[in-house]
Amino acid sequence: NTYRYRLEASLNGQQWQPLADAAKNDQPGATKNDFPATSARHVRVTFLSTSQGGWGSFWECAVLGEKVVPQPAPGG
Repeated sequence: NTYRYRLEASLNGQQWQPLADAAKNDQPGATKNDFPATSARHVRVTFLSTSQGGWGSFWECAVLGEKVVPQPAPGG
């Protein structure tokens, strides 16, 4: 089964930037998406279709990165 989807990231859950676009994916089976480091608090996967016309499945995900803690303003 081939899954077609989009992967997006957001800092605020309102404005989204694309990370991966597999809308034309034709590779069956599990997929892996690598993308440049991105500042984000939210990650969204939107399933567009499958080659067999069924539901999209999502069973494993790893979003890796470093927690960034805002630094106080100088003198504050």
